[in-house]
Amino acid sequence: MRILVLVIMILTFLIGGGSSSLLKLNVDTRTKNIDYKELAETQIKIDKLKAEGIDLEKYDDPTITNALEVLEKTPSKWQVTLTGVLGIIIGIVSLFMVVVAFMKKEIVKKVSISVIVLSALLWLLTPSIEAGITSGANPKNIALVAFVGLLIASISAFMSYKMHLKKAVTA
Repeated sequence: MRILVLVIMILTFLIGGGSSSLLKLNVDTRTKNIDYKELAETQIKIDKLKAEGIDLEKYDDPTITNALEVLEKTPSKWQVTLTGVLGIIIGIVSLFMVVVAFMKKEIVKKVSISVIVLSALLWLLTPSIEAGITSGANPKNIALVAFVGLLIASISAFMSYKMHLKKAVTA
């Protein structure tokens, strides 16, 4: 039974850990054409108009309306950077979890809980970036797949350790 749990853990780790690690590539591909300096300048102009008391919803200038739409759809720079870094960290920590699960160490409990928490955090922080037909899956969906895969892998690692303890006590 423990072997079945370990096989499930490996398969779901490959799905979840791979998804979280590749999330950086997906987000970078979708945001490579974004000029954050230009967006910051546009935000300053919009803030000046708001400070002057101009209602931007009724403003007739198409450039301002277009800029508002772009600012609304564009994720912040910190969110893009944090998503990539956190995805790679989760991939490494989940690999460590798999190794520790095979070694039957007690630390697997703490590591599996940290993988669940980190992958949930990744899913919550990942921006939803809409793109064209050929740009791949939405990063938010990839983060959800990573979360579900790593949740199952973490539970499997924990169960594997518990099965080892139960076998050790009965032997």
